[in-house]
Amino acid sequence: MYITIPKRKNGSLVVRIVESYRKDGKVKNRIIKTIGQSKDLKKIEEFKLSAKRLLEEYKRAKGERPRAFFPVDLGRFLGVLRHNKGFEDILGSSYGSLGFSSLIKSGKDTQSLNEVLKDMVLMRVFSPSSKLRSCYLLEEHFQKKLSHKRVLNMMDHVSRGETEIIGQFLSSIVLYTAPV
Repeated sequence: MYITIPKRKNGSLVVRIVESYRKDGKVKNRIIKTIGQSKDLKKIEEFKLSAKRLLEEYKRAKGERPRAFFPVDLGRFLGVLRHNKGFEDILGSSYGSLGFSSLIKSGKDTQSLNEVLKDMVLMRVFSPSSKLRSCYLLEEHFQKKLSHKRVLNMMDHVSRGETEIIGQFLSSIVLYTAPV
């Protein structure tokens, strides 16, 4: 492991701890921890000292990576499923009450396609990212395995019924926001 300080396009410097490893006979690098970035050279020196301390701690641990190298991962704590399940319950309920549970009306398996759409919408709220990354996060945080191919199939169905879906969406919003 070693410290790198690459310069970014905006002119700032980034202090990182990087590890080299072999994969398929080739040497690759992975970032273990980004300590910080700044244009201020005094800050960069502070970041370098922090990185050196972390590397020394690593060497003292005799090969075991200390916890300080990793950001807090809530997935490792017991009870995380409760939080994620609550997130899904609350937003999923709103999703259903807006009438979005049956947006896709054509296709062989509309029930399943609507579930895929719901999962992807909730993932965009949970952590906005690409479709592929959303599939990964869905499995990591909600223990739901969803293939990228299945998501693309769902998107094809959405694009075919786009005008109907937009109309249903707009009427749902009007009904949901109308004064009682």
